[in-house]
Amino acid sequence: MKTRFWILYLIAVLSIFLTKSNANAQWGKSYIDSLAVGILSPATVADIQNDGDLDILATRITDFENFTGEIVWYEAPDWTAHLIDDDWGISKSFDVNGDNQPDIIAANYAAEEVVWYEAPNWNRHVIASGIQGVANIDIVDMNNDNAMDIIAGSISTGIVWYEAPTRNMHQIVQDISAFWFITSDIDNDNDLDVILSNDNGIYFYEAPTWAVHSISNIPDGRGQLAVGDIDGDSDLDVVITEAEVNEIAFYENPSWTRHIVDSLRNPIGIKLVDMDKDNDLDIVASGRGNESINGTVVWFELPEWTKHTIDGSFTGASGITAADVNGDEMPDLIVCSVTDNSSGSIVLYTSPLISRVSKDISAAIPDFITLNQNFPNPFNPETNISYELQKNTHVRLKIYNLSGQCVTTLVDEENSRGFHCVNWNGKDDSGKKVASGIFMYTLEAENVLQVKKMILIQ
Repeated sequence: MKTRFWILYLIAVLSIFLTKSNANAQWGKSYIDSLAVGILSPATVADIQNDGDLDILATRITDFENFTGEIVWYEAPDWTAHLIDDDWGISKSFDVNGDNQPDIIAANYAAEEVVWYEAPNWNRHVIASGIQGVANIDIVDMNNDNAMDIIAGSISTGIVWYEAPTRNMHQIVQDISAFWFITSDIDNDNDLDVILSNDNGIYFYEAPTWAVHSISNIPDGRGQLAVGDIDGDSDLDVVITEAEVNEIAFYENPSWTRHIVDSLRNPIGIKLVDMDKDNDLDIVASGRGNESINGTVVWFELPEWTKHTIDGSFTGASGITAADVNGDEMPDLIVCSVTDNSSGSIVLYTSPLISRVSKDISAAIPDFITLNQNFPNPFNPETNISYELQKNTHVRLKIYNLSGQCVTTLVDEENSRGFHCVNWNGKDDSGKKVASGIFMYTLEAENVLQVKKMILIQ
């Protein structure tokens, strides 16, 4: 059994390097909604219906001039639109009350509220009100107590942390525009900091004192942010779209030296994702364009920043999201657009890249056990791993690093027939956060072993 484990494990690791990187192949393009805009923000991909399919959650603007809209989720695979609320805001999916139903948290700009919509009937619960210009949220475990907190950013009043489970409020940043922000352990000290961009520059606020550190003070009209180890030195760099200077840049940690990746007309959306499964983080980005230049969706392939144009004629391309929507283990892209006349859209681009060995691996696995791809992936700070059993059996679910060392054992017990879902918080068996990188997770039952890979971005 041990020999068989290592054979399958090595096959899975090799699949990272054996992916056919046919970067110039044609990407599939389909419209999720031709009358929806993401308000310069990425849509959220989540299993809203808890049925194993990845659905899409977004804002659909109904009156651009008066800034009104509605929160909608689109049901896979036909993308039927379902209304959640006739208010609007940047929203994310999270099981708030622990009933295994994916709820929705939204920062409702017009209503000046942070709202929890409780699945499955979307009952409305106001978490906080009177937040002028609230426009963005994140859902993370800020204080390492295994409870997910809500971080809200406002155009006019800064960043606030609502601590679970009481939702007590903590002010992180005051009286500063905080539309674009993310949470990440940028200084690698095992707590989550806040990275913020606005017209004055890029800053990170160091937990737990929230001391401010400048990454850049060039007023270039800062855009969306992403963090990841771009240069392979085991610390987290900052990648950003700089709309005013029409460039995509990354800032190298810890010196924060600025490196230009490429020019892009009015860049907005940005994500770090291993597009070709070659064990590094690539950049995907979207640019709105202008009256004379079409919007674009592009992929910059590491290590040489080779530029691949996925779509060179997407007017108003803004927020971008990467996820394996069609279940082929390769990242697809969901791109929102926003235009001055409210004729935006949400478009799904399906990846043409194919793993050379994935079909051979899955063909050798008996069908009484199914290990699903973790979600979200890449993830920070936690992810869910689900699997299905056709009979009662003893299972072991473990996490390994690429050196083959067991990081943690999530399950080692008898399981009943049916669907199971386990959360991993990015920590090893000792409770210490592991470093960013690629990990393998294995499911073993009755001499059958399944192996999949995932990416942690701290």
